[in-house]
Amino acid sequence: MSIYVSTPVIFSSKVLEELQKELVLGKIANKEYEGELEYGSEIVLTGRGKPTISPYTGTVTWQNIQNAQITLRVDQQYYFAQTIEDIDEFQSNIDYMAGYAKDGAHGLELKVDDYIAGLYSQSGHAVVLDDNDVDVDTAIGDITLMHTVLAENDVPENNMWICIPPWLADKLELAGLYHAQKVAGEVVNGFIGHILHFDVYVSNNLKYAGALADRDHYVMAGSYDSIAYVGQIKKTDIFDKLEDTIAGGVRMLHVWGAKVVKPKELVYATMKYAAETTI
Repeated sequence: MSIYVSTPVIFSSKVLEELQKELVLGKIANKEYEGELEYGSEIVLTGRGKPTISPYTGTVTWQNIQNAQITLRVDQQYYFAQTIEDIDEFQSNIDYMAGYAKDGAHGLELKVDDYIAGLYSQSGHAVVLDDNDVDVDTAIGDITLMHTVLAENDVPENNMWICIPPWLADKLELAGLYHAQKVAGEVVNGFIGHILHFDVYVSNNLKYAGALADRDHYVMAGSYDSIAYVGQIKKTDIFDKLEDTIAGGVRMLHVWGAKVVKPKELVYATMKYAAETTI
């Protein structure tokens, strides 16, 4: 079983490119850290300390501001390993390779987004709605309430996102027709537009409780600084022939970590689909 050297670099870059496209919650998270990652390692994310604003009385007291440092552990690792019948075609045809890269990246994206969706429980605020059953009449008010909580915690208007399930996106579209609102644009990498002060993303990976017909979704909203995510493709190998088979194969390892770093800038609300009675 021989192993190729140059092709894995190309395939790895293709998977990484597709992964960045596929991520929804991973895209929302802060990814400022750039450097080599190892599974089990801890990296330090450095943030800015905030200055104290004081009244001016003729003299100035200089403040020694310490940078805020947060430790993030790279504690997740996932791989895929699949056979490839025509390994020569895989190496020579970039479009053929891209198809495998897209499939692999989609699988990795599901793991990352699913994990980040589970961080809703670490948010600093659980928005309590008067009624968790959401129809077209209540959707706008519920989302506006989440905005109010973030605004009261000094999250800038141009730094807010919300991630919603597909059925809630449908409610907003109906609200656009019913309340003279409008959902702008098409879904591109989960993003559907800027609505009610939020950059709005749609994901199937939000956490929920209950059966399909009576499911409570944990809708998340926050600042783009509230969650940190780092990830890296660590190893890619391509084999021309696997043992006990005539097929070749490709395998890849992806390591990553994610953490809520500003809980006061992250909120969630429990919402349940409700049938429409007026539309």
